[in-house]
Amino acid sequence: MELKKGTLQELKKIVANDYGVSLTEENAAELGGDLLRLTRVGLTALARAGDKKSSIPARESASLESNTSG
Repeated sequence: MELKKGTLQELKKIVANDYGVSLTEENAAELGGDLLRLTRVGLTALARAGDKKSSIPARESASLESNTSG
């Protein structure tokens, strides 16, 4: 996925401000693509975890909640 020029500029600015590193356009595009892929993987994992949790029978769900609440 190709990021828009403005998005790349914003990413370069954030990295420069937060980490003191100056990225090239190529580096910013690679980092931006990596961040998007990582976000997609994380959101997919969260969605799958939510699906699995909703399919747990109520008895098991209550047991899991009592084990994690304190």
